[in-house]
Amino acid sequence: MNPLINLWDWLDSNSGQMQTLLAVIGLIFAVIAALYAKKQIKLSQDQRLFELKLQLLNTSHEYLQLILVLRNKQNIYKTKCYKKFNLKGSDLMPDENYTNDQYFEQIVDLLKSPEEVLNKLIKGLNDNNASPSIKELEKYLSVICNVGNTLRKSSAGLDHRILELEDSNLFEQIWHSNLQEYPHS
Repeated sequence: MNPLINLWDWLDSNSGQMQTLLAVIGLIFAVIAALYAKKQIKLSQDQRLFELKLQLLNTSHEYLQLILVLRNKQNIYKTKCYKKFNLKGSDLMPDENYTNDQYFEQIVDLLKSPEEVLNKLIKGLNDNNASPSIKELEKYLSVICNVGNTLRKSSAGLDHRILELEDSNLFEQIWHSNLQEYPHS
């Protein structure tokens, strides 16, 4: 007899078993594909977590550096003010109970809180036992970016104040108008 007819007859009589066998093989391949997809998703999440940690660390260090620059700019501004107006640090501010040094120290004290937050974040991210989630790290990054924007605005403001001091006419106009509106700015 023809071998094709024999094969066809055999398939006809064993079709149920063949379907079951093919279904089991298909199921095995589907499980393998699902496990591979799960592994890829885990790798992707681990990579995202690592990238967020790295970005947070870099951004935090950048903003800590900016805080140091701001402190330096504040000292430059203080020195220029003292020189320009023949002030001493121990002199009392007009109509106040604190000295010029204490006044400038109050301004620098505003940098302590962001610096503490950044240092705590860096310490927490370097702790290998801590395992923050991606959502937590994204939230931290958002907060840190807001802190950074405030620091950049402060830096630009100090740059502007220093330039005002260097340009005598501009400074005299702004200083006197500020004293009238805001005696302590």
